[in-house]
Amino acid sequence: MKNKQFIDAWNKIAPDSAADARMLDAILARNQAMRQTKKGEVYTMIQKFNRKWLAAAACLIVVAAVAIPLLNGGGEFDLARSAGVKVRPAANPPGGTVFSLAYLTEAELFAPEWRGMEIAAFEGLVQEVENIVIDYNGEKDYRAIVSIEVVEVFRGSVEAGSVVRVLLPAPVGGDVRRTDTSVSSQMTVGTRGIFMPMKYNETTYSEQNGGTLFLLDIAEYGLGDGERWAFLDKPDGPVFARYAYEGAADAADMDDIRRYVADMLAD
Repeated sequence: MKNKQFIDAWNKIAPDSAADARMLDAILARNQAMRQTKKGEVYTMIQKFNRKWLAAAACLIVVAAVAIPLLNGGGEFDLARSAGVKVRPAANPPGGTVFSLAYLTEAELFAPEWRGMEIAAFEGLVQEVENIVIDYNGEKDYRAIVSIEVVEVFRGSVEAGSVVRVLLPAPVGGDVRRTDTSVSSQMTVGTRGIFMPMKYNETTYSEQNGGTLFLLDIAEYGLGDGERWAFLDKPDGPVFARYAYEGAADAADMDDIRRYVADMLAD
């Protein structure tokens, strides 16, 4: 979220190509006037000064673009529609409660929808991991958001080359691994895998302790749980819930997983 704020702020502040041209014309005109009244070496000195001034100005613009969202938001996420909720980064998230997972068949796990939401399927690379705390009027829920660069699309409206934000059911790293998040807890920066998250829509929300969080305010996608809907490529072999995907129980590498996923989605 912070990266998006930086980009949005930069886009609002940075001059467009027309403004660039006007600035350059003004500088050249000023230099030309100085050249007509001073010696040639003065023109050269002024030209160098202007280049340095432009570089300094560009640095100031970048600093402003970075500082503005931090000053305005105080590190909190900008929530457009949610009420009674605050979301902010969590530096040292605690462990959580273990949840029991409802049994789903392989066919149900590969269904195009789950609980009324589209289930995408794509191969991607984890670029960023951010642990967060969702504060519902004082009642706290610790989660994580991973930014994933999409490499290849197997199903869904997501596009290859795009970066999507996926909400995880628990934080990543430290002592926060739980039995129901043994897969999602291993989604560290640089992890490659095949992900099948649900796509949030305008009506997807989480309600707790009188607060309502519309999930699109913080991420475009989310995992149904931390065990299923993801296959991670790790040095010792693919990491996934082998008990849930019986057809891939003997998979030795990600090539086996790709063939399995393709076959399941083709049925």
